[in-house]
Amino acid sequence: LPHLRFMQRRGLAWSFTGEKLTGQQLELAFAQLKVEFPALEDLGWMALVPTQPENEAIPGYLLLLVGENIERGDAVAERFDEVMADLNGEFADKLASGRLARTRPTGLSLEDYVAKVGGDRHRDSWEAQFKFLPLVCRLWEQP
Repeated sequence: LPHLRFMQRRGLAWSFTGEKLTGQQLELAFAQLKVEFPALEDLGWMALVPTQPENEAIPGYLLLLVGENIERGDAVAERFDEVMADLNGEFADKLASGRLARTRPTGLSLEDYVAKVGGDRHRDSWEAQFKFLPLVCRLWEQP
């Protein structure tokens, strides 16, 4: 028998609980959301961040909606789960089995987002010096 060794998964963006989301899947899901929710076109940014608040038994994701006058977006997050479940069977299985929490929406102004990502010292350079690592380490508690 051949000896196979797994080196990496091409395009893997997240695998928080084994669902193996790819960047391409996220792009497709975000594009579909923008079609169905035209107000999202005016956003500065949409991002998906893993989270597991201390009082929660299972992990999930926050759908960050960054821009001005953003509402929480419960319908957007619910639809994101549906679209992503169609694109990724493991994501669908994790949601259905309760091993992954439903995606939660969080609306942030650009100023609040920059403060969370880099604080005051990166206020003017956050786009050039953006580091996603602080978000992952904290697992972004939901406000």
